[in-house]
Amino acid sequence: MDRDEGEHAMNSDNSRLAAAYIQLIPLLHRGFDMPSARQLMPELTHLQYHVLEALYHQPDSYSMSLLAKHLHISKQQLTPLIAKLEEKECLTKQPDPQDKRQIGLSLTEKGRRIVSSRWESFHHKLSQQLDRLSEEDRDDLGFCLEKMTRILRRLDPDTSKAD
Repeated sequence: MDRDEGEHAMNSDNSRLAAAYIQLIPLLHRGFDMPSARQLMPELTHLQYHVLEALYHQPDSYSMSLLAKHLHISKQQLTPLIAKLEEKECLTKQPDPQDKRQIGLSLTEKGRRIVSSRWESFHHKLSQQLDRLSEEDRDDLGFCLEKMTRILRRLDPDTSKAD
């Protein structure tokens, strides 16, 4: 097999894998749908909840710039969201000790509880759904999920260094 044929085969394999992964996404959303954030805290908008979710998964405080980039929105869009969430006592702002121009964002205990209760609700619902599977199917699913997680982390520039 020459180089062009090898590249074509690899591109074909990658295309097949990408298509299979894309087919998996709607199945995951339908089969393992998370409870709506609105059910747990109706006064939050969808985007406000996404801000809390991003901060929840960030161990340190997050700058406004990085959070805006992470959420794919402008800092101008983020500013009123942060103001409302601060007003609702879901997050705090503190100046960066190294750079006073930067503002660090962190969840308050209330903000952390909101996100963790949604994850707990999702975990409970998912556990109930998994009861419908046979033990063999649960074992197979567990093996596949662990392997997929390990492999997909290699594609994530933030987690690939940890593997």
